[in-house]
Amino acid sequence: MLRSLVGGATAVVLGLLPRRRWQAFPALSIERLAWLSGLATLLAGVALGAAGFFDYLPRIASAANDLTFALAERQLSGQLPGTDEVSTALPVGLSALSFLGFLLFTPAGLAASYLAVTGLLRAVSASVEDPLGDPILTGLDHAIAGGWRRWRDSATRKAREELEGPEMPDRLMPAAWAGVADAEFVVVSSRRKPGWEAGAAIATDAQWYKLGTPFDLSLPDGLRTIYPLGPFAMGDVARRTVEYELPRLERPARPARPERG
Repeated sequence: MLRSLVGGATAVVLGLLPRRRWQAFPALSIERLAWLSGLATLLAGVALGAAGFFDYLPRIASAANDLTFALAERQLSGQLPGTDEVSTALPVGLSALSFLGFLLFTPAGLAASYLAVTGLLRAVSASVEDPLGDPILTGLDHAIAGGWRRWRDSATRKAREELEGPEMPDRLMPAAWAGVADAEFVVVSSRRKPGWEAGAAIATDAQWYKLGTPFDLSLPDGLRTIYPLGPFAMGDVARRTVEYELPRLERPARPARPERG
């Protein structure tokens, strides 16, 4: 029983994490208890707001009293019209707006507002089977993951470009040169081509070709990406179409003896 309660409480707390992180805890029913996590956050916001407001209220009341006395003194000295409305309207207005001021202009009020609103949102989302984690934590997770992914991709690209060497024009070679049996030609590229994926249709001025599976070859002048071009039959379905101007076909004296990646 105790173990079940501890597991449930842990699942409620971990429900604050971004939703995609929940799968890291398969033994806990985080998604099933997501509504309770949202409700607990809502109640925490209400409790924090109540405690903070009752602490804030005496300060506002004191400030309102000080303002009332200051206005009364100015009325008595003739600096303001001597009407009760002038001496009481502003303090009364301050007291009436004190709760809104607490929610919007104090750290405790802002925190309470955030917890209550996001807790309600998460509880409702979970009730319609679309549970969410805490919005701020989810945003931070996406920002950090995105930054890490961009850094990793940049490092990978730089490392590959060091192997590829300077960027060079594409070359068109017979398929046999690269040891490809089911193609007519291969495009030898010093850089990977976005969108050139297996099954794509390569539209040239002469005819269309079907792109085979690209692979890497280590050549004397650097790492190269090899794109096999085979015949495009009438019944073939192209995953995507890429327009391309074929280079002049080269006919080497002997096949490449590269290291195929």
